[in-house]
Amino acid sequence: MATLRFVVLCIALFAGVANAQGYRPTGLPNGAQLGDSCTPRRHSIAKRCGEATLIGQTETELGETDGIEGPNVCRVSKMYMQQTRGYTYQEFRIFRGFSFTDCFVTNQCNGTMANFTNNTIDCCDGFAQGESMESAAVAAGESFDFIRRYRNHISLRTEGCPVMLRENVMDCLNELALNEFLTETNELPDIVERFESETDPITVFALSNEAFEGLNDITRALLFNIITRETIISAHIGEGSIPENKLFNGQLIQTLASNVSLHIGKTRNSTVKVFYVNGVRISQPNACQARNGVVHIVDNFLPFSSDTIKDVLTQQSSRFSIFQQLAEKADIAELLDVPQKSQTVFAPTNDAFDPGFVDCLLKDANKGYLSTFVLLHISYPAEFTTTLSERNYVPTFISRLKVNLAEELVSITNANIIPNRIIPLDGTDLPARNGVIHAIPEIIQTFTDEQLGQICPGITAIMELVIEPEVTPDPDSIPTD
Repeated sequence: MATLRFVVLCIALFAGVANAQGYRPTGLPNGAQLGDSCTPRRHSIAKRCGEATLIGQTETELGETDGIEGPNVCRVSKMYMQQTRGYTYQEFRIFRGFSFTDCFVTNQCNGTMANFTNNTIDCCDGFAQGESMESAAVAAGESFDFIRRYRNHISLRTEGCPVMLRENVMDCLNELALNEFLTETNELPDIVERFESETDPITVFALSNEAFEGLNDITRALLFNIITRETIISAHIGEGSIPENKLFNGQLIQTLASNVSLHIGKTRNSTVKVFYVNGVRISQPNACQARNGVVHIVDNFLPFSSDTIKDVLTQQSSRFSIFQQLAEKADIAELLDVPQKSQTVFAPTNDAFDPGFVDCLLKDANKGYLSTFVLLHISYPAEFTTTLSERNYVPTFISRLKVNLAEELVSITNANIIPNRIIPLDGTDLPARNGVIHAIPEIIQTFTDEQLGQICPGITAIMELVIEPEVTPDPDSIPTD
């Protein structure tokens, strides 16, 4: 009987997966052989395979008769060449004695080429959109969701593309008179080549002249020595052209520096856009746009690291070794090592833990509770102190944390535990390739006292400060003249 149930379960499971993919197991039709080409069920045309290759582009400038009020808007016809995905009859064995054949997609393209044209409305060559109309539209009572969805379409039709692109990013930097930044970059021929490139678009978070004012000659020489200059400058340059209207909260930008990513943050105010990069405010977004990229200006050096959050915790083991040990035991440490993530970790220092509580969580029987505890300390996306102070709540993998701001000091509490302790941040952002770490002097309470008593009887989670009683000095022990 048990074997029969297993057989039925396997058949049902396979059928469920197959139906979920849009296929129904069948036998081979008359004359068909395994490996023959076929047309998949429920798909009259084979799905396209891989990215299309642009083989040509034409522009036709539009006018008011086309319903376009703004200048420099073109109808762009882009011609692509793309391979199609191949389908063959394949056999799938579920268990001995049972097999199914049907038309399934192969892993590679079959070489058939397909050409197609995509017509869009875009800026004419050499022009770009101006300031976003999002703020004005919201102020006029338009739905923010509507504007967010159709902003690009509406802006093109009403405002057009008033910004003339400079020939290259180097022209932008010279026009903006960012002399101090140029002084350092001119020492780097590979960077200069990227600034002047006709291809390979980039986004430059250029340092304003004011950013260098606090540097004396010695500090500057140490900061921009022959080894570090290229790393620092490269970490301020992102791959791809990303103007202001394509920036968004939680965005991850790969830089020219090896293994260094930048994290974009945005204030929560929908009517006034203020963007931050690694916690530093972008003081002049879209300061200049060129054919090969865009320049945003920042007034401070960007903090960055090529190490992941896991690496930073390891390097500062004197502060975070207990939290890292708990994360590894819970099989969560690898999550903190994924470079493509954008995360915030509220890492309790070693002094925050009661030893008995740690021993309790490390027991194999409590691994589920341990995972809950660790994941409550991990939020997303990366929130540096500057943007964290703008939030009311931040999500974690378990629940959400309430953010408090008093006298410019940021603190957090677990919104799901009442009453709960207010935990201050130490105010120092520890940047990582995949996010940021905030050191906290206490753990974030995961359980109520009643729940904790059931999991770890007789144990407290919070390290209570032991205040030594004040001792009255012995008069006889006080030396006299």
